[in-house]
Amino acid sequence: MNQSVEGFFIQKLTFRSRTSYITSGEERDIADINALRKAMNPQAALIRPREVRVLAYARLGCIIIAREERSGRLVGMATLATYTKLGARVGVIENVVVEEAFRGKGIGRDMVNSLIRRARGYGITHINLTSNP
Repeated sequence: MNQSVEGFFIQKLTFRSRTSYITSGEERDIADINALRKAMNPQAALIRPREVRVLAYARLGCIIIAREERSGRLVGMATLATYTKLGARVGVIENVVVEEAFRGKGIGRDMVNSLIRRARGYGITHINLTSNP
């Protein structure tokens, strides 16, 4: 499901199906995500396709991305990870990144809201949001 946000669209990088896999298109998404992460933080660890498959297969979370509609340029990303704590599933939203030139347009807010909806679909009632400048 993609959402349109004032000239941008947000894509889920993971899938509903537990048997899904990353196609060549998503491989490009992962390369773009890694480039964005490195631009924001040169020490950022690279995301590997296998990690995204594990997230999707085990329903442990998801990565969403925001692209500019006209150019297809990746301008933002955000991650939802989940874990079980004392028998309850907890969500953590992290790695919310929007390129500086595209900030203030509601992209980050819409990515976070999309992840909150996804977390609710997982049955999560408590979500933490982390942020590092």
